[in-house]
Amino acid sequence: MTTVNTLYKYTGLIGGAATDLDSVDGDSLVNGDFAFVFASGILYQYELDSTSGATEASPFVIAPDSNPGTKRWLLFHIFGAGAHGSITTKTIASGIVTVSGPGCYAIDTESAAASDALDKIVGLAEGEEVIIKPADDTHSVVVTSGTYMKIQANFTMDNQYDSMRLLCIGSDVCIELSRANNGS
Repeated sequence: MTTVNTLYKYTGLIGGAATDLDSVDGDSLVNGDFAFVFASGILYQYELDSTSGATEASPFVIAPDSNPGTKRWLLFHIFGAGAHGSITTKTIASGIVTVSGPGCYAIDTESAAASDALDKIVGLAEGEEVIIKPADDTHSVVVTSGTYMKIQANFTMDNQYDSMRLLCIGSDVCIELSRANNGS
């Protein structure tokens, strides 16, 4: 039997109103359904993962209000001005950066060092994403593959156009979703 996926279109993310993505009854959803949400000038694209069970963290993870089970809408792309919010600067301290939830962060080196390793990001819940970039072209941030950073290989961000997108999978462990090495 062939599964037919549904494409949903909404104007809100959460709140349970008929125009919000979380209003879809989980019993009517199948793995691989898609949703587009256009809210406040931002277009969000979601795919349903029927086995995720991740904790709701809008806009990154959205659970249906009715009969969610383990079904979750997982954000896979955002379009529009201000889609990730403003960029907040954070400074590395002993290899660790503490963030205040999902968003965009400019990372500076400890004591304005020329180069510094970033080994761990704390302050994210499971399912939350961050986009990081260096705060200063003269301070290289080396995202280090290891216990807390499950990335393809170490990544040196040494100019304002380099970036990395990471997903927290729990217990301060982040996995790489993408990287952009856009200059020297």
